[in-house]
Amino acid sequence: MKPSRHFLECAKKFIYRNARPLDFARWKFHFENGSAQDVLEILAAYQNPDGGFAHAIEPDLWNIVSTPAGVWAAAEILREIGFSDASHPVIQGMLRYLASGKDFQNNRWQFSVPSNRCYPHAAWWDYGSGGAPATDPTPSLAGFVLKNAEKDGELYCRARGIAVKAVFEYLVNRPKDAQMLRCYLELLGDVEDVPEFEALDMKFFRQKLYGDVRNFAENNGTQCVKPSQFFESGRRVFHIFDRADCAKEAEAMQAAQCSDGSLPVSGQWWTEYKQAEIAENWWKSSMLISALLYVIAI
Repeated sequence: MKPSRHFLECAKKFIYRNARPLDFARWKFHFENGSAQDVLEILAAYQNPDGGFAHAIEPDLWNIVSTPAGVWAAAEILREIGFSDASHPVIQGMLRYLASGKDFQNNRWQFSVPSNRCYPHAAWWDYGSGGAPATDPTPSLAGFVLKNAEKDGELYCRARGIAVKAVFEYLVNRPKDAQMLRCYLELLGDVEDVPEFEALDMKFFRQKLYGDVRNFAENNGTQCVKPSQFFESGRRVFHIFDRADCAKEAEAMQAAQCSDGSLPVSGQWWTEYKQAEIAENWWKSSMLISALLYVIAI
């Protein structure tokens, strides 16, 4: 679907006025013939010496200490721009962090970490308060490892075991959280790109996952869950939802554009941190990029 000229021009103005350099580079890459190298150079600025990511790469988490959530956010950007050179220093650093055992407990990379308490963050990143208990970055991070790590290495073997267990737990428990379903879609996308990965019945897993995503959308209503919420996990969303429904949402997105060019989003952190006001514009910029990619893909 071709976005309306008004939607595109207003979105561009918002991005140029409000986006942080990382999201501006993403915008340029997707819509103005920018380069992946520009995105990577700015992405690397968020990477710590231990290979992990921090420094508000996740706009609602301003921790300067590396976290699994930061690596997860970086991996999503790499997926978005289609960058898969596993020898690149950014990816090698991410693998080094994931192999270190830091923030890895009970065979899972932690959603929230103790150092979050020391920096501005949204309420769901609180450590020890429950956070977002249904959300677990482990399946997505395991997929990233399986796609990029050396096949005979210890980290790959660990991720392989994690992925098998994660899929088994998924089939038993069938999570009902949209973000968790996205994590499994990301795992599926990465594992499907690994031809020698035969530990899972991918056809059965895919069938159940696609069905659960559809059921989740139907049971929660279109006001809560929309096809675009799963689009960043890959264009497989068009194999899950009816394309006509996807097009209807794309039209609604354009109609909902605010006067400043952004899309409606709540910036409430449910905390007293004033940085939420800055993070809100960062989220709006990221949402615009995702929304425009979604509209164009239909």
